[in-house]
Amino acid sequence: MLHYYFQSGIGRPVTGEEGAAPWTDDQLATALAGIDIAVDRRSIQSWLSGSSIPKVQNLKGLATLASSNRFERERWSAAFIRLRRKALDERRDQRARSQAAETPSAAPRPTERKKRLTRPAATLAALTLVGGMAYALVETFGPEPPVATNIRFCDEANFSKETKQCLREVTAFPDGLHTLMITFDLPGVERGETFIRKWYRNGRLIHEKSSFNDEAWPGYTFWHWPEGFDTGEYALQIVSDGRTVSRTFHVGEGDGRLRYR
Repeated sequence: MLHYYFQSGIGRPVTGEEGAAPWTDDQLATALAGIDIAVDRRSIQSWLSGSSIPKVQNLKGLATLASSNRFERERWSAAFIRLRRKALDERRDQRARSQAAETPSAAPRPTERKKRLTRPAATLAALTLVGGMAYALVETFGPEPPVATNIRFCDEANFSKETKQCLREVTAFPDGLHTLMITFDLPGVERGETFIRKWYRNGRLIHEKSSFNDEAWPGYTFWHWPEGFDTGEYALQIVSDGRTVSRTFHVGEGDGRLRYR
């Protein structure tokens, strides 16, 4: 993907019918410096050769250069970070294989391997033989964690500025609500990955925002409407990697009901 980015001149001005010219090492280093990402040309060459893997902040810098559109930048960043994690995993596995090849005497004897076979591994192996692969994965390792948990709505009076948490969950608000506070955990979103917050009122999408689950994410968010929330039934959907978690709350005396997938 880095080679495609580099050779296609992603983020460079389009000139004529031929599109953007490829990046050079110096040009890309200069462009990154313009957004306060300090990378020299040797580091860029090292990325392209595969001898080193860019840091997350450098990949986010490449995503920033890629497009002026925020959603396009976030898609580039998510793809870069996902491939970075895959590359790190491959290197770790390669080191483990190399170490095992260099120290054959350290490998357990067949009898030892049999003793060390864990109960989950034995269960998975047995069920696989009888065509129960899907059941074995769920039974042994459990279901995939939900995208978000502990979703809580509250007003400013019930929000702690010290702990950044809703002290009391509120799901029905009177007319006149101006600021809604929302707190939640993200056990199903890996560090550096994006997640999307979609807001609905009476079944209609009215707002959407993407964020990264990284050190900049404070663990809470808020929604402020100076003119006040309209009466109705609201829902928050938190989406990541095709999975969704939803919670609802109500404002005022309206009797609208949400219908969404």
